Amino acid sequence: MPLVNAKCTNCGAPLQVDNTHEAAVCQYCGSAFIVEKAIQNFNISFTNNITAQNVIIAGKGEMEKERLLQNANTNENFKEYNKAYEIYKQVSEDYPDDYRGWYGMASMKTHKFKVLDISDHDFSQLTAYIDKAMLCAPIEYKSNIKSTWDQYLVNHFGFLDKKKASLNELNSKSKKLEEQINELNEQITINKNKLTVDEKTKTVNTFLSLMVGGVGLMILAALLQSTVLVFIGLLITIVFLLFYIFLKASVGTKKAYVKANSKRINEEINNDNDKIAKLNKENNSCKESIAFLKSRYKI
Repeated sequence: MPLVNAKCTNCGAPLQVDNTHEAAVCQYCGSAFIVEKAIQNFNISFTNNITAQNVIIAGKGEMEKERLLQNANTNENFKEYNKAYEIYKQVSEDYPDDYRGWYGMASMKTHKFKVLDISDHDFSQLTAYIDKAMLCAPIEYKSNIKSTWDQYLVNHFGFLDKKKASLNELNSKSKKLEEQINELNEQITINKNKLTVDEKTKTVNTFLSLMVGGVGLMILAALLQSTVLVFIGLLITIVFLLFYIFLKASVGTKKAYVKANSKRINEEINNDNDKIAKLNKENNSCKESIAFLKSRYKI
């Protein structure tokens, strides 16, 4: 049996039904209806359309659009902004020539233009929504849209200025933290040197070797019966013996100092390392915040 034209008795949407059935369900509003009455409803509407040439009967498209807009407005009043946004998005997709879909998305994205903390990507979307709304809006609504958007821009860029100030403060703080970390590392190096006697011990051994060399030269000079070489060897031996005695005493003093102060110095080194760890943690947090601000707001 071919389908015949009908009209929903609830929402008025145009339908095609099988007239062998007694009842059916509207695919648009979900209401059950008597098939015979729906067919009669269509015939009455069709007759009225022909008779009243100057009367425009709203079709399913207009009714559906108004239904969506009403739902969006209801969710907006309930502060269900995400739900309202999705409905306005559907309106913009199905009825792109109606400014209310585009403007509604911009409004809901910012919770009625109150949320200033939006990413650079979202701001680009907002701008596109407003541009399309301005293109589609009747002339009497354009000025209101523009004034609302202009005020939002003032507030948003003021917000960005504060974020830029925060970014500068974070950069300055990070620089100071790095300076403190470098100073502490230098202090640790100094303290570690205080505990080191190896270099002076090496120097003492060098002078001891040179002194032994001077003695060897004197022995060789004696064998060769060279007065000049004996004198040189004696001079070398005396000079390096004096240096050896001085450095040996210095090493002894250093060892005694290390023995007496190693506990305190090691505690200072450990404390400085703890400070560096805390400063590094704070600095890493600063750098994460800097990266976030630059990425989110493109500043």
